[in-house]
Amino acid sequence: MQFERWIIDLLVRWGVDDAWLYHIGLFLFLIGLGLLPTLLRGLGLVLAALLRVIFAALRAILPAALVGLSYALAIMLTVAMRTALLVWLIARGARHRNAWDEGGAAFGPEMATGTSSIAEACALLGLPQSGFTPDDLKRAYRRAIKQAHPDQGGTDDDTRAILNARDRISAHFGWS
Repeated sequence: MQFERWIIDLLVRWGVDDAWLYHIGLFLFLIGLGLLPTLLRGLGLVLAALLRVIFAALRAILPAALVGLSYALAIMLTVAMRTALLVWLIARGARHRNAWDEGGAAFGPEMATGTSSIAEACALLGLPQSGFTPDDLKRAYRRAIKQAHPDQGGTDDDTRAILNARDRISAHFGWS
């Protein structure tokens, strides 16, 4: 009995408490029977089978997860780009409204050339304010642009004013 107590005291000094004693006894018993190698090989096979199942599941799930993540990323980027475009358009519109309200010439060529309203644009091209067709607009534009050409004594500002007038009228009536 003293020898067993000496072994237990030795194990306690090595950091093994009484609960480990049963495990050590089982381990020694299995070694004695020669079953430990068989048991370890069986545990290894079970672990290998478990790992095969886990990796097969990952191999099946991963492509679908990547497709889902790519769709989510595409949607997020689309929303971000549309939001950025909307913010830019709102900011641009506010800047243009401020220039229009102040009456400054910083808005663009149409403000500098005086074609800020449809009535002025129609007058510049020699058209009535309503009741004309896109073909009438084309004919009036061609006539006015010929007269404003630098070879005919016109200036670059006159040409820009006529171009802006045509674009403004087309945009107002929804013609392309």
